[in-house]
Amino acid sequence: MTQIPSESDIPIHGWRPYSDMHRERIRAHAKHDERDGSMERKPFDHPIWLPVLTEEIGEVARVLLRQRAQRARRRREAAAT
Repeated sequence: MTQIPSESDIPIHGWRPYSDMHRERIRAHAKHDERDGSMERKPFDHPIWLPVLTEEIGEVARVLLRQRAQRARRRREAAAT
């Protein structure tokens, strides 16, 4: 049986990225569970996980590329002054 995430699952150490991700899982589960079923209820080997995880990886890559471009732009601006 799949464990549904809850606030009590967030470790006390409060590692920020984990806490943020876990809260997002809780939010998404609450949003989707009533409407079309939460991914939290799917087994780990369900075929739907591949496209979902691929989309998530794409979102992370997009953020990283945007941050990289912003750092490069700030470096150019700092060098020009």
